[in-house]
Amino acid sequence: KSGTAAAAQGAVYYVATTGFDTNTGTEALPWRTIQKAVDVAKPGDTIIVMPGNNDRTYIKTSGAPGYPIIIKGFTSPDKSHVNMQELYDPHNPKLNIGNPNLNAVSRGFVFYPDLGKPSIKYIRIENFEITNIYDPTKPFPQGGGIYLGGRLDTVTIENIEIVNNFLHDLNAKPPAENESFVNGIWGANRYVKNIFVKANTLFHTQGTAINVMGDTWLVEDNDVSHTLDTNTDSGATVNGDSD
Repeated sequence: KSGTAAAAQGAVYYVATTGFDTNTGTEALPWRTIQKAVDVAKPGDTIIVMPGNNDRTYIKTSGAPGYPIIIKGFTSPDKSHVNMQELYDPHNPKLNIGNPNLNAVSRGFVFYPDLGKPSIKYIRIENFEITNIYDPTKPFPQGGGIYLGGRLDTVTIENIEIVNNFLHDLNAKPPAENESFVNGIWGANRYVKNIFVKANTLFHTQGTAINVMGDTWLVEDNDVSHTLDTNTDSGATVNGDSD
């Protein structure tokens, strides 16, 4: 099996829309943002995200062998608010918004090491609803629900698990902008290694639903349908294949 160990042995932190990043991150005093929790977490820690809407998270820290950092929604994502059996019209798709009442909803996760920084290793992403991806207030890269982008020969993304997430309606930037398409789960280059992608549902994703690039991926039991090259929020056609 590729990826990290399934269980951590460190601290447990909580994120909730009722919290504040000045809190202590306990269940009684949760943080407001996943970003705060990720920036604090050490190898072996678990971050539990309660139902609610969450911003895009940039991951630059690492777990360790046998001590992954686990970032997970409180419950398995409910999908009942999305009609995944809809009549397929790739040019006029219906917009589906997230369900923050039941799910830990996120704009997505970016794994992208800074130049000269250590690699990112041993992270698990689980139980999130990831949707409506484009946010004009955020910097590059926004290229996917979960973006795995290694840099240089010595800076890699390694030993990552992506399990039981629900990715849908990943709307891209307009074609006139630099990054004009997104993908669901995107291995961006050959420095992405030992990736485990299991039991995710991908619906209304633009570009390629799961883009495998790098070394040693295990991809199994994922459900992919209704891929698009059209934004569901605006109807704009975006660049890139729909596979």
